[in-house]
Amino acid sequence: MKIKKMKFTKEAAHDISGKWYGKNWPVVYILNNRKEAYVGETISATNRLRQHLENAQRTELTEVNIISHDKFHKSAVLDIESKLIEYMSADDKYKLQNSNSGMRNHDYYQKEIYDKMFQKIWSELKRNEIVKNDLDVLMNSDLFKYTPYKRLTEEQYSVVYEMVLDMVVSIEIGQSTTTVINGEAGTGKTVMAMYLMKLFADDKVFEFLEKEDYAGKFIDRFEKTRQIIKDYKIALVVPMTSLRKTLKEVAKNIKGLQASMVIGPSDVVKDDYDISIVDESHRLARRVGLPNYGSHDKVNRSLGIDIESSQLEWILLRSKHQIFFYDNAQSVRPGDVLPQDFQELKKDHNYISYSIISQLRVMGGNDYINYIKKIFEQTQDHKIESFGDYEFMLFENISDMKFYIHEKEEMHGLSRMLAGYAWKWVTKKKKNKEIDPDLYDIVIQDEKFKWNSTNSGWVNSKNAIHEVGSIHTIQGYDLNYAGIIIGEDLKYDTKIKSFTSDKADYYDRNGKVTITDPKQLLNYIINIYQVLLTRSIKGTFIYVVDDGLRDYLSQFIKLYDANGNHS
Repeated sequence: MKIKKMKFTKEAAHDISGKWYGKNWPVVYILNNRKEAYVGETISATNRLRQHLENAQRTELTEVNIISHDKFHKSAVLDIESKLIEYMSADDKYKLQNSNSGMRNHDYYQKEIYDKMFQKIWSELKRNEIVKNDLDVLMNSDLFKYTPYKRLTEEQYSVVYEMVLDMVVSIEIGQSTTTVINGEAGTGKTVMAMYLMKLFADDKVFEFLEKEDYAGKFIDRFEKTRQIIKDYKIALVVPMTSLRKTLKEVAKNIKGLQASMVIGPSDVVKDDYDISIVDESHRLARRVGLPNYGSHDKVNRSLGIDIESSQLEWILLRSKHQIFFYDNAQSVRPGDVLPQDFQELKKDHNYISYSIISQLRVMGGNDYINYIKKIFEQTQDHKIESFGDYEFMLFENISDMKFYIHEKEEMHGLSRMLAGYAWKWVTKKKKNKEIDPDLYDIVIQDEKFKWNSTNSGWVNSKNAIHEVGSIHTIQGYDLNYAGIIIGEDLKYDTKIKSFTSDKADYYDRNGKVTITDPKQLLNYIINIYQVLLTRSIKGTFIYVVDDGLRDYLSQFIKLYDANGNHS
């Protein structure tokens, strides 16, 4: 493997025509100046460089690095190209001039060999100061996790293609569209949302469609629609403050995107949007349990709609086309829009829905996700199952779990303690009031913990490893390892053999307001724990306060053995 660095000039394009890799051999290349870069692949480096020299945007770039290997083939260079784009967008040394249209993950013969080769390529690029961070550092970064340059799976790519095609057809005939993409935790909904925002912002919709259009039916048919989409105003709407802040930071670092394109539901009413892409749409609020009814009511009055209208209705009124990423099982408060609100969309709009099911976050895959569901549905056989290399353990001592999480943090990073809202938040910051530093929120056995000290960006905050995160700081994020504390808000009654909950043991005021049916509260609490139990990529550990629930779970989850016999 060689990386040849040279000036990006006509002379360089001519000179490499005499090299063995210059005319008829697959290579990957990086064009760059001090601020921007472009990554590509070709089977004729000399011709491709000449073409780039005719492109006004590319001529701003001054250097070229050609990556060659005598075992390269077309599938390998396509894969290496897309990986370089994905990782370099997170590395943030350069803003990439690439679009993301057509980026998808695919398998091919001896792919594992080229995966190892990519690591060597990256190391050489770092040595040559073309990139600045190690791969393992990037993999834990928000820019990598949420980059719009993520390679889509075949399932995701197919849904995006069909959805965009349907939208283009509807635009051509003057119709608005409402699309709902259903997907459970870890199916990559946020990645798809970011991908779509970049696709539309770069005006690459037709380039994307035409890559799959071997019959050429898009060449002339939608010329009017091409011009319409070119001027579209796009927003990514994110209900949760913490995730919204993270995605703003990602957008700010991507060429063609701006932080201002990532907005909250209340910002939608300030403008008219052509396309609203709504992530975590199950967390859109209705007029229940709000911290500020006045601002919600003010929006409804300004729109001339019923005072009880929800944020879902705001988005429908203020955009021509809506794309909702939705998972009913991740609704965790009575103030969240109801499933029937989304069912109603089918009646009044040009509605279409899709489903994505492949598990991309958890190494335990769909088997682990379904296992968790069955445990809470009480339909799982009474036997302990394992999920390959995914670590899944029940702890009887909170100190052991804390130690284990800290150990994982040192080894892998992004390892956090999380809990249900079963303790008062006594350390919450209040205006002009000092908090006693010796005050703690959660006391279990000999351990004392404080709730997350920030609601925004807690996962990556400096003190996160020493704190416990709530559902409101973690929903939408990935971790490497999670230690889940199940408090007394969820119990298991061994006499009636059923889960139980009590309002008195659940301290999220906005999470239980208006609830009169104990079953409804129990459903929300179970949803919360299912969300917490599906946050981590490599392993999930659990400590349970209630004896009955611990006994129940021990039928399905292996117990941690402090002597090391847990593996």
